[in-house]
Amino acid sequence: MRFPGIFLFLPCILAQAQVPRADVFVSPKGNDSWSGKLPEPNAARSDGPFASVARAQAAVRDLVKAKPDQARTVMLREGTYYLPLSPTEPGTLSFNAVDSGAAGYPVTWRNYPGEKPAISGAQPIGKGAWKHAAGALWQTQLPAATQPFESLFYNGERRFRARVASARGVGYYMRGGACYSTATGKAVAVGSCGVGTYLKIAAEVPAKGENAGCPAIANASHPSTAKCLDRFVYDAADPIANWINLNPNDTACPAAPAGSVAAKYPVGDIEVTMFNASTVDVLRVSCVDTAKHMIYFTANSRGDSVNYAAFGPAAGRRYIVENARDAFDAASKEGQTGIWFLDRSATPWTLNYLAKAGENPNNATVAIPQVQAARPMGGSLISGLYLNYVTFSGIAFEMDSFVPPPTGFNNDETSGDTLPEAIDCVSCKHILFDGVTLRHTAASGIRVTSGSGDIDQVPTDLKIVNSAFYDIGDCGVRIGSHPRVGDRWNHVVQYVTVENTIVQGYGRVFPGGAGISLSNGHDATFLHNDITDGYHSGISVCLNGCGAHDGDGYNILAKYNHVWNVMQGVMSDGGGIYFNVGDRAGSGIEDKVFNNLIHDIAGYEFGGNGIYLDNQSAAMDVDDNVVYRVTGEGVAVKSTPAPGMRENRFRNNILGSAEPTNDTVKNAGRANPNITVPKVAATFPVFPIEGR
Repeated sequence: MRFPGIFLFLPCILAQAQVPRADVFVSPKGNDSWSGKLPEPNAARSDGPFASVARAQAAVRDLVKAKPDQARTVMLREGTYYLPLSPTEPGTLSFNAVDSGAAGYPVTWRNYPGEKPAISGAQPIGKGAWKHAAGALWQTQLPAATQPFESLFYNGERRFRARVASARGVGYYMRGGACYSTATGKAVAVGSCGVGTYLKIAAEVPAKGENAGCPAIANASHPSTAKCLDRFVYDAADPIANWINLNPNDTACPAAPAGSVAAKYPVGDIEVTMFNASTVDVLRVSCVDTAKHMIYFTANSRGDSVNYAAFGPAAGRRYIVENARDAFDAASKEGQTGIWFLDRSATPWTLNYLAKAGENPNNATVAIPQVQAARPMGGSLISGLYLNYVTFSGIAFEMDSFVPPPTGFNNDETSGDTLPEAIDCVSCKHILFDGVTLRHTAASGIRVTSGSGDIDQVPTDLKIVNSAFYDIGDCGVRIGSHPRVGDRWNHVVQYVTVENTIVQGYGRVFPGGAGISLSNGHDATFLHNDITDGYHSGISVCLNGCGAHDGDGYNILAKYNHVWNVMQGVMSDGGGIYFNVGDRAGSGIEDKVFNNLIHDIAGYEFGGNGIYLDNQSAAMDVDDNVVYRVTGEGVAVKSTPAPGMRENRFRNNILGSAEPTNDTVKNAGRANPNITVPKVAATFPVFPIEGR
C-alpha cells in the first residue's frame, strides 16, 4: 500500500524540526506588542518575535518567576539592536537578581544559529540626512535630543577628530598635500596623518610668583619645588592659537566678546590628552595665553609628590590637541579625509565629515555613540548586579559612550579602575560569556568584580571564553576593582577564567589600559589568549602590591598566552605580562607564568619588558616562556621579596633579542572560527620597535 500524502507533509515536518527552540525570540522585524514566541512574524503579521532586547528581558523575568525550575533561552536574530532607539526602556540594559537562572536551570541569551546579532549603544544617522557641502565635506544636522559624543563610526570603522599637527612634534604632519613622518622626514600614507602629532611641553610652570595659588603639587624629594597642575608652557613654534571654538573661561585670559563665534561654543570644547609614564590625563582647554605661550585647563591634571616626574606637566612630556575647529579646517584644506568635527555653536548641532574617496555618507551606516554608563565605573550597555547562572553567547556588543566631564579626566589607572565598561557584572556568580564580541568601546570591554571587598556577595565562577575584543577604548577584560586594605578572601572576585580569547587593538582612547587586567581578587586563569596591538601591558595583575591584602593576588595562572606588538613606544612602565602582587608587608603566592610567547614589546622611555615582576612580587614561578625583541629586559624583577617571602623561581625560559630563524614556536591557542577580527587602525602615532 502506498501513502503519497506522507511525502507531501514530510517537507513541512522537516522544516518544523529545524526551527531552533527558544522561549523568546527577538528580531529587527519584530514588534514589542507580540508574544515573542515565534522566530518570524506570522503570515497575518499578528504575532511574532519582539523588537527589543528590553522587552525580551521583561518576558524572561515573568517566565522565571512563574517557573523557576526551567532553563530559559532567548535568541536574537541577525541585525543591530540600537539601545537608544529601543521601543521598550531605551538605554542601558540593567540586569539584577530577577534576571537570574538557577543551578541546573540557567538563562541563556544567544544568537539565532548562523546569525550575528549586535547590541549597540549608538544611534545611526538616517541615510539621506547628509548634504554635500563642497569637496570632501559632508554635513548633517543632528536631532535636538542628541547627547555629546566623542567617537564616530563609519560602516563599523572608528573615525577620528582632527588633531593639531607640527613638524616639531613626534608623529605625522601634513605639508603641501602630503603626509610626513617626523621620525624619518619622509612622506608616508596620508591616512597616517589622521593619527596626528605628539606635541611636547616646553616647560612646567613653577607654583610661585604670578602663578602662586595655582592647583599645585610639591616634590617630596625637594619640598621647595612645586609645579602648577592646570597649565604648562608650550613650544612657541607649534601652531597653538586662540582657536575658533575656544571659549575662554579663565581669569588668565580675556573672555570671548559677547556674540563672537568663540562665545557660542561650549567651554572646554577642545581637549588635550597628556601622556604620563603609564597613564593619561584627558583635559579640557580653558584658555590659551599666546603672549606667555601657556595653555590652561578647566581643572588640574594628575599629580604625585613621590613620583613627581611621572605625573603632571613636565618639560618634554607629550600631549595631543584634539577637536580644534582650526585643525579640522586645515585638514580639509590639505586634503585629509576620514575626519569629523561636531559644531556645537548653534542648535541644532552640525556634524561635519570629510569623506574618503568614493564615500557617500548617505549610502553608509554612520553611527554616533549615545549610551553612557550612569556611574563613573558602571556598565554602559549592560549593567549587572547580583546576577547568577546566566550565559551570553554569540552576540556582539558595541559602540558605547564616555564623555569626560567639564573638569576633564585625571584619574587614569593602568587597570582601568576609574573608567566605565560596556558590560559590568558586580557581585555576579556562574556567568559565562562564550563566543561574544566586544568592539568599538569608549573605555573597557567587560568587567567582573565585587560590590565590596569585605561584606558583599562573593563573585565566583565567571568565564570569558572563545571571544573577541577589538577596537577597545581602554582594557579588554577587567577583573576586580582597586585593591583595598580591607579586602577579604571570601568577598573579592575569585575563580575567573579567560580562555581562548583574542584582544586586538586596545587602549584606543585611554592608552594606559591593558589587554587583560586583574586589579584584585584571587584564583584567576588566563589560558590560550592572543593579545596584540595595545599601548600598554598585555596581561596586568594587581596594583601597588595588592598581594599584601587578604585575598588579592593569589593563585593567578597565565599560561599558553601569545602577547606581541604591545606598548609600541606609546606608554612606559609596562611589559608583555606584568605582576605587581607584593610589597614590604607580604605578597600573593602560587602565581605562575608558564609557556607564554612574548615578543615585540617597546616602551617609550622605560619598562618595555617581556615579563615584569614589579614592586616586591614574590613566590612566583616563571617557567618555559619564550621572550624576544623587547626594548627592556626579557624578565625584569624590580625588588627583592618582603621578609619571610620565598624568592621567585625562573626555570627553562628562552630570552632573546633577535627574531627566531624559524616559526616552530607558536601560540597554543586557537581562534574562534565563528569570529572574524578585522585589522584595527592605530589611534596614536606608533613607530617600529627597531626605532626605539
